[in-house]
Amino acid sequence: MICSVCRHCGLCEGSETKKNISVLADFSGLENLKGDNSLALNFVGIAFDIGTTSIAANLFTLKDGILVASVGEENCQIEFGSDVVSRILFSRKPSGLKKLHESILSQIERISKKLILSSQSFFVENRRGRAVLKRIVISGNTAMESFVLGISADSLAQFPFSLPSKFGFSIQANKLLNFENIPLDCDFYFAPAIESFVGGDTVCSLIACGFLEKNENKFLADIGTNCELCVYSAELDKIFCASTSAGPAFEGYGIDCGIPAQEGAIAKIKVLEKNEIKCFVLGNGKAIGICGTGILSAVSEFLRNGIIDSFGTFISG
Repeated sequence: MICSVCRHCGLCEGSETKKNISVLADFSGLENLKGDNSLALNFVGIAFDIGTTSIAANLFTLKDGILVASVGEENCQIEFGSDVVSRILFSRKPSGLKKLHESILSQIERISKKLILSSQSFFVENRRGRAVLKRIVISGNTAMESFVLGISADSLAQFPFSLPSKFGFSIQANKLLNFENIPLDCDFYFAPAIESFVGGDTVCSLIACGFLEKNENKFLADIGTNCELCVYSAELDKIFCASTSAGPAFEGYGIDCGIPAQEGAIAKIKVLEKNEIKCFVLGNGKAIGICGTGILSAVSEFLRNGIIDSFGTFISG
């Protein structure tokens, strides 16, 4: 063993003791959800994952939990800032919060209409009548849920980084959305947050993956512009969560020569004999910068070839 404390980096055989954890990699069977037989065949619900960069939405039948339609789009708020902090700073400007709130609600309305329209053929073919929207569920990090609700997220940008709200409640959908024919009893539910930077999207991920269904160690990584990591210890019967910004890994933000994954970006490197480096450039042209995957590839190759150690320090010689 090279180091005094083994971190299982792969440069040597490592210590004899390695603790195993199960990685949640099998998502089969999550296409459909458990329904409620007491509901009508044409009742539907839409689940939104409001990411900092992207939005994903799925329309399900509420009676039998069938996934009928899906939509994925870039979050329209990106014009106000590419990350959470820049959007919070924008929200402090005059009418900033109002613009963030109205833009995301407008996108939710448009996506909801699109999903309902695209699902109509399913309901006609299966003689279920016309789809009736009964529930909307919003999950996202605490800042994104705050902007949907229209409340300030200032507390996330300054010590002690407290929650704007714990969420976990429903309001009438027509109090936020204005599109026609939305029933008065349609619920608009905000997934509960755990802590300031561990939001409702993490809670939904834990539930969807069956994190607590088996008494065994588990690890979950939700990697987006924000990254949440969760570990369940079967011995302690506790879940440990942490959050960090992962934007630089995707957009190159804050990295010298960092650029998004666009033409001219170094997306991969390969260490050859005598430590010569071969770069793979998107578009096969001249390199103008390096994107997040290029950085990760470089670190992996340097570690694998003994150029750096497990701390990221260059090894002399």
